[in-house]
Amino acid sequence: MITVKVKRPRGRQDIWDALRTLAHKGVKLTDRAVADEAQCKDADVRLYTRCLTKAGFLALIPGEKPRAYILTRDNGREAPRVRRDGTVCPPTRRENMWRTMRRLGVFSATSLAVVASTEDALVKESDAVDYLKHLYRAGYLAVVQPAKDKGQGRTLYKLVKRTGGLPPQVLRAKTVYDPNTREIAWMDTREIEA
Repeated sequence: MITVKVKRPRGRQDIWDALRTLAHKGVKLTDRAVADEAQCKDADVRLYTRCLTKAGFLALIPGEKPRAYILTRDNGREAPRVRRDGTVCPPTRRENMWRTMRRLGVFSATSLAVVASTEDALVKESDAVDYLKHLYRAGYLAVVQPAKDKGQGRTLYKLVKRTGGLPPQVLRAKTVYDPNTREIAWMDTREIEA
């Protein structure tokens, strides 16, 4: 048996969770307190709190040293996706596909690509095939009807593992990370086992 240790990626979702947790406990929101709670780098926390402040999710408390904030807009569990200038990012293709899968009963890569596409995020069928392939391997999908001619986009899937509103992420290391459960849902171990 092979044991593989994977360090869970930490990022904006952890910072956002820390901000909400501390705010609900009535703890003063400083970059240091948030970095400690989120177990993230100080620089990452400072950058994200600046973005959130520009976007109106946080407000600086005047005269506080070190800088302290008030959570002015609680967006819920999902971390706001904001740019450095404070503009809110539109949903990604993967977010659109995940939301669409949760709404549809049965779908193919073709139908998923069509329904999940928006003006801001056009989903190509090849992107849908790749995402479905990884989610299937991670156990999120069941095959309802296999492709008859082995053609891409013809297999019908059904979502069988609903872990939350955040889309599972396919990482570069050929792993599927679920930000809802904060666990690695699947890892390609073929090269490790060889």
